[in-house]
Amino acid sequence: QSDVRSRPKIDPESIATFILTSGTTGEPKIAMLSHTNLLATLKGIIDRRQRTKIEAQPSSRHCSFLPMAHLYERLVLLNYFLHGDYT
Repeated sequence: QSDVRSRPKIDPESIATFILTSGTTGEPKIAMLSHTNLLATLKGIIDRRQRTKIEAQPSSRHCSFLPMAHLYERLVLLNYFLHGDYT
């Protein structure tokens, strides 16, 4: 029986996700992003929300125009979920 409160130890430099580049300047490639990469970007999003005093309310909505395959869109949505905001 597992304890739902326990968390696995994650190496910050281990691969967290793969994204496909568009190949705009050449052949499409697979980019491997670490947990550190994702957390740095997420921290930037959170810092900007705090600096600009952007606070979502239960009546707030987020309109996604980037595809879910786009890393920034994934992290913006993760930021909303982490703060209990709505999408």
